[in-house]
Amino acid sequence: MSDIICRKCSEPWDLYYLGHEALWDHPGDAAPAPFVEAHEALLLAEDRHYSEHGLSLPGDHHFKHGGEALVKAILVGAGCPSCWYDPSRATNSLADSEEALRHNLFDSGWDGDPAELL
Repeated sequence: MSDIICRKCSEPWDLYYLGHEALWDHPGDAAPAPFVEAHEALLLAEDRHYSEHGLSLPGDHHFKHGGEALVKAILVGAGCPSCWYDPSRATNSLADSEEALRHNLFDSGWDGDPAELL
C-alpha cells in the first residue's frame, strides 16, 4: 500500500497524487500559507506556460514547487487538505497519530529519512 495517513485526521493519501497533482486544487482555507501560495503560483505558472508554449507544465514542476513539501507536511503531522478544508476533522488522539506515524514509516511507499518525521 503506497498511501500515507494524515497524523491529524487519519485521512489516507496517495503519495503520487500529493506530490504531483494535489496542489492543482486549493488546499483549504486553514492550510499553511506556503501551500496556498504554492497553489496560486502553480496556477499562474500553468497559465503563463500554456500561453507561451501551448503545453501544460512539465510533471516535475508540481513536485519541486510544493508537492514535495506537501508530502512532508502530512508526514510530520501538520495536517492535510482534508483537515485544512474542515478543521473539525483534526481530532486524532495521540494513539491515532502514533499509529499513522508507524504506518507512514513502515507500511507506506514513502522512502525518505525517518528522522525527518520526528
